[in-house]
Amino acid sequence: MKKITVIVITSAFIFFSIVLAVLCTGVYKMNSATDACLRLRDASDCFTDIVRACDDISSIRIASVGGEIPALVMAADVSDNADEAWYFTYNGYLRKVLIHEGETVSADSGTEVMELKSSDFTFLADELLEVVFVTSDGQEMSVNIYLPDRKGGDSK
Repeated sequence: MKKITVIVITSAFIFFSIVLAVLCTGVYKMNSATDACLRLRDASDCFTDIVRACDDISSIRIASVGGEIPALVMAADVSDNADEAWYFTYNGYLRKVLIHEGETVSADSGTEVMELKSSDFTFLADELLEVVFVTSDGQEMSVNIYLPDRKGGDSK
């Protein structure tokens, strides 16, 4: 009788361990999906905050680093002690480079803002900026940012 009890308890322990392992796998998958959504939201919020923080909306323009890497360029904050702030994606990161007028930007310069595989910028209208980016895990998203009172010239 004692052996049967030990076998039953051991079998029950093994069974519940397997069930727990299967359930935890589902929780991990849900957490991975949640993390992916958070990365998309974080990147979307980051670009929106960058653009909305610009004091002179008319200064926002699209350029390129080295003629190849799309960049979002705007007047730098006075406290940055620079004329322009450049945002572009290089080597797996969104980068920010602060420069004075006449300086050139290189792809590996600046500070890393967040992990991103790529980003691209387009003006859909005078007051509407589209940002398309790919997160570090390969998810693509497009964000349209309204720029009120944008009075700049041709930015394309």
